[in-house]
Amino acid sequence: MKVFWTNYHISVNQTLAEDLVSIGLDLVLPSEDFAKGRIDFFAPNDEHSHRGKIVGWNEYIKMEPMIMLIPCTQLVEDMLKIWEKRDRKDVIVLLTANSDHEPAWRMVPTNHVLSHDLTYHRKFTGYKALYFSRPTILREKKTGPELLKSFNEKKVKLYINNLEGEQDAGLQPEYEAAVQMRQLWLDRTGYRMPMYGYGNKDGWPKMNETQDHLVDSMYTFVSKRRETWGQLINESMQLGTPCLFLRPLLNSTFTEYLINDDTAILGDTVEELVDKALSLDWTGYQNLVNEAYFQSQMFCDERIRREKMRWLFDKAEAEVPRR
Repeated sequence: MKVFWTNYHISVNQTLAEDLVSIGLDLVLPSEDFAKGRIDFFAPNDEHSHRGKIVGWNEYIKMEPMIMLIPCTQLVEDMLKIWEKRDRKDVIVLLTANSDHEPAWRMVPTNHVLSHDLTYHRKFTGYKALYFSRPTILREKKTGPELLKSFNEKKVKLYINNLEGEQDAGLQPEYEAAVQMRQLWLDRTGYRMPMYGYGNKDGWPKMNETQDHLVDSMYTFVSKRRETWGQLINESMQLGTPCLFLRPLLNSTFTEYLINDDTAILGDTVEELVDKALSLDWTGYQNLVNEAYFQSQMFCDERIRREKMRWLFDKAEAEVPRR
């Protein structure tokens, strides 16, 4: 069975492609010419040319009925227009992420959902499976000396796009928490916490640079209500850097999965968070790093997630019209 989709998130594109191929699906991906005027939120699919077939519009429009995977909120409207052009003959599978995008998801006529977001997952009444793909890790996790160095240097870093500059008004609580955290961490340790991300003054590092930053840090500060599943958080944990979370900004999946007192530092206020983060001795910090690393690995377990995906896509395939 063929499945049509397109790149959507730099650190999980490859993993999703590998998962789809591993369960026996043939990838169909749009070319850049295909995307022109049809897909606004588009990144080239050349990295998957050895895993699937990159096609132009004229070839695609004539292909037999298949599964269409909509993997991102920003793709919903354009993918639905493409689905309409194909006379609605394809069966849609929706991949959900941030819980504040529920209105967009409800636009999608589907009976099959892969869920990152626990809130919508529990509301959805069709076939569904929680799905947490493994992030693409570009470097080795921290070595022993790197771990000790990060513990001693007490660096904390943050990654949220558009937190500064042309700030999204919806990110005001995150921004206020970040400013407070930066000042308190500076006062307590002498280290100024950078705020990385697109549109931020500290810059927007590339993926490999971000992972070097993660390894260099004692903690990653997560001040992001929309981070329901935690792609960056899993990257951080799997590189050997646990995370700091404010409970008022935790929601959806993270309230019940992966984030707990064994894997992270949790606090109701920035003051509590900093006190707890700095109170760990070397042994306690090693325990936290180890548990965060292995629980994240279990959370993204390859065999389990692929079996869950196979079950869901088998249900979708059963609804694809046969010619």
